[in-house]
Amino acid sequence: MLRTLIIARHAKAKRGLAYQNDFKRPLSSKGKTDALLIGTSLKKKGLIPDLVISSAAKRAKKTAKRAITAMVYPGDLVLKRDLYLSGCKAYLKTIKALDDEITSVMLVGHNPDLEELVYELTEEDVMIPTAGVVCIEIDLAHWKDIKNAHGRITDYLGRLSE
Repeated sequence: MLRTLIIARHAKAKRGLAYQNDFKRPLSSKGKTDALLIGTSLKKKGLIPDLVISSAAKRAKKTAKRAITAMVYPGDLVLKRDLYLSGCKAYLKTIKALDDEITSVMLVGHNPDLEELVYELTEEDVMIPTAGVVCIEIDLAHWKDIKNAHGRITDYLGRLSE
């Protein structure tokens, strides 16, 4: 069965002394715009996932919510604290636990974890900028077997705005 992973890095977040708690950093104005562009771009390409899972960090969660709004995604947003800077293995663990009825999933999170995940699944080095998206197709009967699968990149959305 052909399955799709939509891997999205959170949009640009605010920086500075007022935002010393990294987990709680909000999106910048540009980040808010770019998060909407993620959803708009995915909708235009017909890439509406069955499920959206995001890191619980504020900038990732807000990116996911804005993208969901723009793509008119009808489902729920699942937030996972363990996707916050926990390494590629946390993402693989999340994918392995997916119900096999799900054929496409969008993961919203952080670098370097997402770039490592793409490499793990495709053996391709890809730079994912803020608000960047990589789509991977994998021929896979069961999500639990993701570690042994080899996918291919079918779409790459780098900088969505300048």
